[in-house]
Amino acid sequence: MINWSHLAQPQFDEIAEALIKRKFPAAEVWVVNGRGGDGGQDIVVTHDDQKRIFQLKFFPDGFPAANASRRRQIRKSFDQALKQKPSEWVLVVPANLTPGERDFLSTLRKGNRVKVSWIDRAELNDLMARHPDLEGYFVRDQLREAAKDYNVEPAILANGLRDLGHRMLRLKTAADTLDPDWTIEPSMVRGQVNYAVVAKHPRAAEDSPIAVSFEGTFGPAHQELGESVMRSLGFGTSEVIKIPADVVKRVKFRGPEWLKTVDEKGEIAWRPAEESPHKGEPVELQFMSPDASVLSSWEGTVEHIGSASRGWSVEASFGGAMKIRFLFPKDNGTECTIDYNFNIKGLHPRAALELLNLHTELNSLPAAAIAIQGKEIVRWRNPEQRPGSGTRDFSRGPSLSRRSRSRTDSHTAEIRDPRKYDWRGADNPPLGPTALGRQMLVLP
Repeated sequence: MINWSHLAQPQFDEIAEALIKRKFPAAEVWVVNGRGGDGGQDIVVTHDDQKRIFQLKFFPDGFPAANASRRRQIRKSFDQALKQKPSEWVLVVPANLTPGERDFLSTLRKGNRVKVSWIDRAELNDLMARHPDLEGYFVRDQLREAAKDYNVEPAILANGLRDLGHRMLRLKTAADTLDPDWTIEPSMVRGQVNYAVVAKHPRAAEDSPIAVSFEGTFGPAHQELGESVMRSLGFGTSEVIKIPADVVKRVKFRGPEWLKTVDEKGEIAWRPAEESPHKGEPVELQFMSPDASVLSSWEGTVEHIGSASRGWSVEASFGGAMKIRFLFPKDNGTECTIDYNFNIKGLHPRAALELLNLHTELNSLPAAAIAIQGKEIVRWRNPEQRPGSGTRDFSRGPSLSRRSRSRTDSHTAEIRDPRKYDWRGADNPPLGPTALGRQMLVLP
């Protein structure tokens, strides 16, 4: 608590000014420079056509009747302030007023329409309690001197941001000792503390799996969210998942001992912990005839490669305007899923025709394969296509009325020995059936 009796006048004025600014956050607050005389006004607060004048008097022991000089100073300041035609005049003093001092201030009202009020020590303490950060700020010098005596200066951030950074690093070092496989990266946004659980090494999900289960209700409005959750947990897609608190009833975590205690309701979110190591690498999409002859080949760029409990995902972009996501189950011969969307608005006609051709081949040719860095990693066939089915050539005059399209198709996939190509990269190991693996989990 501020010891008002031990302050110097400049300190008192600075604290009072800060508290009044906090008391009227939506008002215009003018702190008067009194070097040439303040005219009975130290602080002027204007709000809703009301003008309040605050007069600061550093009288730690009040202004009793025996001290006529102080009362004359107060009356003089009041008379000068009346010339500014305020709606209210407020005296601020670092002492609790006696009944006699209150009566004196009441006499100032006689013959004047202006309202006269005061802020004494009790109200100053109340305002300070509402804004503890201000108290911490104004007692820093005292704490700094005490910290020097006890050699604990960093504990009060005596050196500002440098000490704050050092404390955060020390907390991070302490968090690293919680577990040999995982670490915690805390953050705070608008008073909300979040915890990111991040793997220390590629095998963290295997050596110390973390499982998350939550009870909730996905209504009709959350159909797309439910599908995203299944893709993320099943195939390791790049989607950022945010399940709102109104859907989640309860969250449970299974894993290291320090995490098992978390069991609460709230928003849950996760995303890939890091950018896919293969992002930006060239990818080749080949369409083939029933006898495996290559009919056409399309070059694109890898956006993401992921894996999870059910299989692998490959996300790639073609022509800068079409994005395709392939979901391949781990078992050969099982159904794979291809999602794609594109928008030809604003493209050069030739580029638009090429994308339309690619769109047609995705739906018409009997077989296809994906190669990354020249290595074929998966091949699939379209069970709906008869042998000999061909492609429609959009260059012969297609209708361009539909400018964008999104579609999901299912095909039968054959994994070409994933070990020949490191799907996951050095920092993305295969995940167990219940592990989050290289996902970054954000807890409320």
